[in-house]
Amino acid sequence: MPRRRLVLAILLSLTVATAYVACTSPVQVVAGNTVDLGIEDGAARLVLIGDSGTFGPDTGSCVPTTQVEPLPERCRDDLLASIADEEADAILALGDLVYEAGPRCPGGKLTAAARDELDVLLGELADRTNTPLLPVLGNHDVAQSVTGNAASEACYLLWAAERDDVFLPERNYVIDAGPLRMVAMDTNRSLDRRFATDLMADLDAIDAPWTAYAGHHVWKTYFDKQAENHGPRFSDVLGERPDLWLNGHAHLLQFGVYDGVAAVTSGASGKLRLRQECEGAACASWDGLAFAASQYGYAVLDVTEFSARVTFKDVQGDPLFAWERSLDDPEGLILSTP
Repeated sequence: MPRRRLVLAILLSLTVATAYVACTSPVQVVAGNTVDLGIEDGAARLVLIGDSGTFGPDTGSCVPTTQVEPLPERCRDDLLASIADEEADAILALGDLVYEAGPRCPGGKLTAAARDELDVLLGELADRTNTPLLPVLGNHDVAQSVTGNAASEACYLLWAAERDDVFLPERNYVIDAGPLRMVAMDTNRSLDRRFATDLMADLDAIDAPWTAYAGHHVWKTYFDKQAENHGPRFSDVLGERPDLWLNGHAHLLQFGVYDGVAAVTSGASGKLRLRQECEGAACASWDGLAFAASQYGYAVLDVTEFSARVTFKDVQGDPLFAWERSLDDPEGLILSTP
């Protein structure tokens, strides 16, 4: 082939490859601090993982019978393979992205050590599942600070800005997920009312039938973190209650509906605490609770214009529990139990 034709062929192939990547990666940051997932078919699927910032040697079981932490590495491999199979629009990482304390980037510069750590604990979540990642910050990520930790916060923001598959435009941001509009929040420190107004303005610019708020801390849980129900307070500052609250923090899988808000706790993707379990009618002693499991795993949120479904799965991707509601039925219906 003549040299000129060869060059043109190479350029054409590169153009096609670039176009293909752009088509398969529709996520982008748009006006304000809004992440648009580029969903056009009226259906959204999000994988919810929490407290994923640790994994360890293969000395434990993927279905532990004693207190085991962190998640064994081979079980993490299973977890990431299962998430890849979900073919989700995005992974929502619900805080405690790093244990025991997040990296520090003094002076607003991303250090090599911080980049290396985040590449493993966060980057692999996107790389090995081929799924865009949307993080929120947890208490361990900012070294337990309740007033702000600029040196730690900078690491996550700077690191995400270097990547095209991780989206963290600010500590608090809005997500356009087609039929679902969301606010993702840093629940470690109080939300300023003026900033809440800006967030709600960005949220109101999205025409979607469903609203969810996501943060590290819980709306309401039993058996773990039950004294740290920050969700209602943040909701009050925003001035509107969501259909769903999505969180990690409690190191288990749990679901309940409390005063019309579906509270989804997915906090067992790296660290687990063995607590009381129940499902369906067996949860009747705890008001609003429908499911509680001390198993490593994750949750899947499927939303259409007419329904929202939550499915909890173990690291192998096997369903543990599912619930679904329509727009006019906040209590919803349990679809399956183990």
